[in-house]
Amino acid sequence: MPPSFVTDGGTLTLDLGTSANTGWATAASSAPPSYGGNGGSKPPGPAPVPTGPVRSGIAGKCVDVDHGSTADGTRVQSWSCNGSAAQEFALTPEGTLRGIGKCVQLDGTGIHSLATLWTCDGGGDQKWTYNASTKALVNPQSGRCLDIPESSAQDGTQLQIFDCNATAAQQWTLPA
Repeated sequence: MPPSFVTDGGTLTLDLGTSANTGWATAASSAPPSYGGNGGSKPPGPAPVPTGPVRSGIAGKCVDVDHGSTADGTRVQSWSCNGSAAQEFALTPEGTLRGIGKCVQLDGTGIHSLATLWTCDGGGDQKWTYNASTKALVNPQSGRCLDIPESSAQDGTQLQIFDCNATAAQQWTLPA
């Protein structure tokens, strides 16, 4: 049987099985666990996800949660960038676009399906990928891009998805 070990907090138990080798034994230690070659410090965790405004290709506009509401179904809209909490978003490693502790969700997959804020559930209607070359936020389930309808510069225009076309209405700069 090959050697194995189990750690349990500060205890290390080494089990070598039924080998005739008597140079090894089971031992316990009250020392804190060490993580090897980096001076005994804990390994680094994942890098923090950048959070901040998602800026539109339409000058001065940002993704915004209507009135900063956390209610499911709240409109996700374009609004003049103002640095408020309603404009703080992060594209997570799981592929969700999160703001105010909720996810940007679509009400369908067709052209003109609207973006709303919803409790995160991991569904395809809440998934997004970012294409850095075109600056598009794409919903993989629909294959369509997050879009400001008619390239409107009007505050309060609810965001939608539309066939990807690389216009300013579909160009987004994510927080760095």
